[in-house]
Amino acid sequence: MKDPLTHTSQPPKITPKDRNHGIDLYRGAGCLIVFFAHYFLSTAAQEENLVWIDHLMKLARFIVFGFFILSSYLLYGRFHLYKKKFNSPIKKFYIARLAKIFPLWSLLIVTIFCLDLFLFQDIYPLWVYFFNWSLLSGFFSGQAMNISGIGWSLHVEEVFYLLAPFLFKFKKPSLYFILLLISICLKVYIVHPWISSIGDAVETVPLQHRFFAQHFHLFLAGTYISSLEGKRHQFLKLALLPIIYFLFLDYLYAILIVAILIFIYCPIKPTSFTLFQKIGINCLSFYLFHEYIRVILTALYQQFSPTLEILIHLPLVLVSTILFSLTIGSQYENWASRKIKSNF
Repeated sequence: MKDPLTHTSQPPKITPKDRNHGIDLYRGAGCLIVFFAHYFLSTAAQEENLVWIDHLMKLARFIVFGFFILSSYLLYGRFHLYKKKFNSPIKKFYIARLAKIFPLWSLLIVTIFCLDLFLFQDIYPLWVYFFNWSLLSGFFSGQAMNISGIGWSLHVEEVFYLLAPFLFKFKKPSLYFILLLISICLKVYIVHPWISSIGDAVETVPLQHRFFAQHFHLFLAGTYISSLEGKRHQFLKLALLPIIYFLFLDYLYAILIVAILIFIYCPIKPTSFTLFQKIGINCLSFYLFHEYIRVILTALYQQFSPTLEILIHLPLVLVSTILFSLTIGSQYENWASRKIKSNF
């Protein structure tokens, strides 16, 4: 069937906009902070005073919150580009998300299974791996637990991906701002008090519901920012965001919003922070695999030295993770993505 825009039987290619190097920089630096937080949490667990690790983990958590904002910010623009180029923008959106995430996620689940089988020699029932591989585990409580430590954030994004094309159909920033206010109020006055009241029983609530109810406002914030681009009084309206977060939540969310806006709109040269930006471009493979590269290298390291020398071990794990994300992870992701897209 010929495409009405090009009069050819081939779907039109989307010419990507110039990369936002500030976003790449945020993602790259953010991945490194998450890496250090997880590394020190796992290697310094025997220390009595872990206050500094708690602060580092809190910083890493807010870095991930920033990932959520940037994800919706970028996808809103991408979806409206699909609407201009394709007859079925919703289908294109879902295929693109599947091609981007599923190959690396599948490789991660296979890696976890191999580590459980050969290194830890203690595996879950096979259906648990299936539920995690199919990204269904977050919809169930307890039985189909999340076996990937960083999987919680991907499950949160998964729900947003399901809703996003229908949410993005609207182009009025005022609507997104109202939805943002509603979602923040729900978090502050209903969701958070409820989670606090049930204590450990929160683990019985499906991960998807639990985390998404708390973090949906972050995706709406990114959508609101993106919907304002090119509108009158854009920056004045953007200034409302940190004020709203400061008044309803706390100053940390306000600081996060300000930081995100700086990274989005401040001009950053592509050669200013080259390594950080390269990590940012390949952030998915870095983010998904950094913990398991550490586990594998730690097991190998301890074959030669029973004590963990952090000055040797930390650079070894960090460099290996960066090399993996820039080479094997990136090449596999690109290859698998092309395979998926060619079959649709």
